[in-house]
Amino acid sequence: MENVQYHFVVKFDTEDGKFELDYTTQSVIFTEGSVYQPDKKEWRRLHDSEWERDETAYNRAGDDLYFLLDKLNDARQNYRVPSL
Repeated sequence: MENVQYHFVVKFDTEDGKFELDYTTQSVIFTEGSVYQPDKKEWRRLHDSEWERDETAYNRAGDDLYFLLDKLNDARQNYRVPSL
């Protein structure tokens, strides 16, 4: 199995007060691709086989991030800053 690092962009929208994955910005920022290969010290684009199937490491990582951001948004909505 190839050793790679998948990079994602997370944004915080001040209008709705939520964190979310931002694939549009991700494609702009990572013009050479959002996959880093540490062994080669190179960036590359996603292969079709990395995102076409739900069980790929890329899709599982994206799903995990989505889940965590959803939980974070829920926690932020319920969190109240104590007054001084």
